[in-house]
Amino acid sequence: LDEVCNDGSPAVYYFSPGLTSTWVVYLEGGGWCHDLSDCGNHSLMSSVDSSEYLDFKRGTLFHARDGPLADAHVVWAAYCSSDAWVGDARVGDASFRGSRIVDALFDAL
Repeated sequence: LDEVCNDGSPAVYYFSPGLTSTWVVYLEGGGWCHDLSDCGNHSLMSSVDSSEYLDFKRGTLFHARDGPLADAHVVWAAYCSSDAWVGDARVGDASFRGSRIVDALFDAL
């Protein structure tokens, strides 16, 4: 599979089912880099520890229980491709596969 983070670990997303036909897909933001030396200190290059920084509870990332998105299906994609979700390349030992991650995410939904 090519839907991988910079270090080759599999990309991850978290899903919270809703009660309506409304969907919210949140693509986490983050920095980007252009080559391996630029990526060296980037903290979101792997999905290995993604659950440790996840604070994904209905109402935390989105609106309160009575908000317009309270009953929506919510998907949160962890950012680990360092390419603003648009890359599709491998440079040395690093993968920049953001576009493939997004495509796979929507295929899965």
